[in-house]
Amino acid sequence: MRLPSARWLLVVAVGLGCANEKERPPPPTCLGDCGLSPGLGAGLQMPGGAGADGEGGSDAGTSQGIELTGSVLVLNDDIDFGTGDLFTDTANIQTDGADGKVVTGSWDGINPFAIENVKKARPAWVLVTPPSGVADDMLPALEPVRTDKPDANDRVDTNLALVRATTIDHLFETAAVTPTTDATKGQVIVLFQTQPSGASAPSPLSGLTVQSTSAETVIYAASGAFSTVATATDNTGVVVLANVAAAGWPGAVINLVYSGVKAGGSQVRVVSGAVTIVTLVL
Repeated sequence: MRLPSARWLLVVAVGLGCANEKERPPPPTCLGDCGLSPGLGAGLQMPGGAGADGEGGSDAGTSQGIELTGSVLVLNDDIDFGTGDLFTDTANIQTDGADGKVVTGSWDGINPFAIENVKKARPAWVLVTPPSGVADDMLPALEPVRTDKPDANDRVDTNLALVRATTIDHLFETAAVTPTTDATKGQVIVLFQTQPSGASAPSPLSGLTVQSTSAETVIYAASGAFSTVATATDNTGVVVLANVAAAGWPGAVINLVYSGVKAGGSQVRVVSGAVTIVTLVL
């Protein structure tokens, strides 16, 4: 198996989003006014370079729920990350409900999942957990999905993804200092993007330095590999935070502080033993 590359992580963050469209646009998630469609890794747009966990935090939703539907994919560095393959085993899915309680659903490996009464939020954080994760070599995955703009049937359709544990291990091996995965903590994959005035779509943001006191190690995509020696994002805009302080569902909210070409901060959620996949548009 090839070691993951910077291109691999870029696709992890943006390649599998699906938002009531046949094509797969950059995944949306919003911390701020973003107008992106729902999808993998939610493009959290940060007005003014600052923001909080899911625009408005826990008060970002409304009392009327929507239906969340879609499929679960598996990412593998030996396949086409632009689409991913269907995860053929079962998986449990959970997120916040409109009434403040947890709502759950299940993926059977074939048919789209459907979860009723999901909170309208920008974003709603969705956790996918494979019951036999060790046997499948899969880690649970936490992703933000924009649910505040359902279709005419009050439905949001999205693809969710899982990441192999060995893929994360191989990614760590490319760093100059190899961290040991801590199952009590979480791993965070962030794609930083920017969208200049007049641009039709966001593009990766280079020259950004990221810090988090919650992470053991910050790993940057660098020249087709990954590095703990690099001090800023390259032209992929990808950063991996290793062994991040986490908690059980709904997870811990951790702070990211960035400087360089942009200055500010944002927050993401991290669940113990899971991989958080998120896109931040600055």
